[in-house]
Formats: sequence, C-alpha cells, structure tokens
Amino acid sequence: MTDLVPRLAGLDWRRITAELETQGWSTTGVVLTAADCAALVAGYDAPDGFRSRVVMARHGFGSGEYRYYAYPLAPQVAALRGALYPRLLPVARA
Repeated sequence: MTDLVPRLAGLDWRRITAELETQGWSTTGVVLTAADCAALVAGYDAPDGFRSRVVMARHGFGSGEYRYYAYPLAPQVAALRGALYPRLLPVARA
C-alpha cells in the first residue's frame, strides 16, 4: 500500500465531491489492488486486531458480522484513513 496516497490523490476529487454533494454518493473506481485486498482479508482472522465483534443476526440486522478495529490500526486501514479523511471531511462538514 505504499503507493496508496498517490493513487487516492489521482482520483477525480472534484467529480467525487460534486456527486457526494448533489446525490449523496459517488464512486471512485478501483483504489485497492488485489494484493491490498488480500492483506486486509488476511488480517480479519487476527482477533487481537479488533476490539469487538458484532453478529448481525443477533440484532435483527440480517446475516454476517463486522468488527471494530483495535488501536493501533492495521497499517492498511491507517493508510486509507489518513489519505481519505482530509478529502472527505470538508464534504461531511458541509
């Protein structure tokens, strides 16, 4: 994920921002490589990487589960957060 910041910087942020503001959603196209995705998937089975687990069916939300990352964040997640938040924060505040 070393080239993640340049990849995200190269997105059409003007279009993405305009779509978020006008329709409430947007797409970026491909951001993560297959290797990036594989690294994230591999980390899912590491229980010490997460602080809690939510089983959807237990709460009537359908099937599946999700987990909240523990700190310090996984390097891939920290890189995504660090690169995306500065771009998305102004849209969220508006």
